[in-house]
Amino acid sequence: MAHSFTADAYTISLKLESKLPDGDEVLDLAEEVGDYTGVLAW
Repeated sequence: MAHSFTADAYTISLKLESKLPDGDEVLDLAEEVGDYTGVLAW
């Protein structure tokens, strides 16, 4: 997370990293949760 200040604005930038799970991990999630959408956040 980075904060920047200018005379006109205060800006917060957030950098995110995406990772694709293993095929087996996706299958396990789909079976466990049942309504797995492909998005997990924590």
